[in-house]
Amino acid sequence: MTRKTDIMTLAKEVHGVHEQNPAWTLDNAFIHWFLQAFLVPDSDSAGKAVTGVSHDKGVDAVFRR
Repeated sequence: MTRKTDIMTLAKEVHGVHEQNPAWTLDNAFIHWFLQAFLVPDSDSAGKAVTGVSHDKGVDAVFRR
């Protein structure tokens, strides 16, 4: 797999998250993707962690167990 293919795959996955959550920005869709890929066990947990608001002091997500 080339780097270009990897980036294209990531972009498709992030756009898929954005389609499921159209009120979010692409930035928030990426945060959701990252959380689900590396930190939380499922999509629901990742979605609940995304703050999804502007001017939140740079906090993109908050995950609580």
